[in-house]
Amino acid sequence: MPEKNTNVTDLVVSVFTSKEIIIAAIGGVIGTFAAPWTKWKFEQEKIRLENRKEKIRKWREEIDRSENYVSFQDTETFHYLKTRIPSSELEGFSSIWRT
Repeated sequence: MPEKNTNVTDLVVSVFTSKEIIIAAIGGVIGTFAAPWTKWKFEQEKIRLENRKEKIRKWREEIDRSENYVSFQDTETFHYLKTRIPSSELEGFSSIWRT
C-alpha cells in the first residue's frame, strides 16, 4: 500500500474548508458587529429611563410648588400631562387637590 503524500498546503486547505471553521468564522463576524450594537441599545434604554425619571421629578416639584388647581392649570406640566390623562381622571383631579 503506497503512502499518501500530504504536504502543508493540503493540510491548511483541509483545515480552513472544514464546516466547523467556516461556521466559527461566520459567528465571529456576526459577534463583532452585534456586540457594539447591543451595548449601544442598552445605553440608549438607560438614557431614556434617566430622562423619564428626571421629567417625573420635575413634574412632582412643579405640582408641589403650585398653590391650588387653578395655578397648576397655568403650568407647562399641566398642559403636557393634560393630553396624556384620560378626561374622566382629569375632571376628578381638581377635587382631590390638596389645599
